[in-house]
Amino acid sequence: MVLSDNGKGAQAVKPEIRSLTGLRGIAATLVMLDHYAAIDFSYPFPLDMLPHMYLAVDMFMLLSGFILAMTYEDRLASLSVREGYRTFLLRRIARLYPLYAVTTVVCFVLCRMGWLTFLNPDNSYGALVANLLAVQTWLWPGSSLNGPGWSISAEWFANLVFPLLVPVILGRSLALATWSSGLAFVGLVVSAIMFGQLFDVPASGAVNMISGPQALGRCVTEFVIGMYCWRVRSRLAWTSVLADNRIQAGLLFCLAILIQFTMLDAAFVLICALLLIGLSFETSILSGMLQSGPLSYLGKISYSIYLVHITLLPVRDGLAGLFESYNVLGAWTLAVLCTALLALALATLSWRYLEQPAQGYLQGSLRARYVRHA
Repeated sequence: MVLSDNGKGAQAVKPEIRSLTGLRGIAATLVMLDHYAAIDFSYPFPLDMLPHMYLAVDMFMLLSGFILAMTYEDRLASLSVREGYRTFLLRRIARLYPLYAVTTVVCFVLCRMGWLTFLNPDNSYGALVANLLAVQTWLWPGSSLNGPGWSISAEWFANLVFPLLVPVILGRSLALATWSSGLAFVGLVVSAIMFGQLFDVPASGAVNMISGPQALGRCVTEFVIGMYCWRVRSRLAWTSVLADNRIQAGLLFCLAILIQFTMLDAAFVLICALLLIGLSFETSILSGMLQSGPLSYLGKISYSIYLVHITLLPVRDGLAGLFESYNVLGAWTLAVLCTALLALALATLSWRYLEQPAQGYLQGSLRARYVRHA
């Protein structure tokens, strides 16, 4: 364990932190259930927590910054700036783009046919081009054909600037990294106060900004905070206190309280960041639960869950209508559960037969290219 912030962390890093994989699986599943259930804040506890699951996106951004910092800090340091930047972006394209492109086209067809109206996006051919380039959140607001795709567009922007952020957040100066991350958090707070909204209604303090510069600011600032979490976790010994079971129980209690108050979303994000650091040590009871087989598997297919589930919204509506026509008790709830199971099955298939093979092929092509030019 490193006792100071001098140089890179000397602690051995696992190729995967399974507790964070499980956490990602839970987050993706909650986003799916939120979209399928389509309930508002008027429902009794605990159902009234579902509409707050937009905060799972903020957890995704923290996780993305943390994992990419962990994975690429040393890799980028061993390459020239040009080679490091190109290698990183090509690997990220291989990871993110194939499934994103396919689901975007599917959603475009469904929108044009009038079967998919989630977020009522612009479904023009210009919007399709913006979506396929993953720039809709920055340049074509209100046009994300696959609802959650707005965050992929924002993450792509964060990926583009990631190699530029590495020397700032992961460089030699702890002060620079701390000030930069602190300013990012202040920016998130100010943006949430000025531009926060829920269900298209202004809501001061809510971080639920999904289009335009505000959405980019939301995601990039959380990405930076995630990178900073990796820095302190890998370099400062005292962060291991966050792996204590009692500390994590307290953090979970705080999250359960904060999620009830949209005006405190930024505080929720901050507590998530602390929990993320603690879980990464993989020594607590909670981290052990997240490493279980089912949750670990959910984490592996989480990207597919996140992007595929929207394509089944017409199925949910059709099942609900069918069940209601037969006077089935709890028709809507049953339709939601059946569609969720179908989404998990479809996500498994897309992960196994699209996401993984495409990623492997593209990364293999990348390696072959470097061998030829070596």
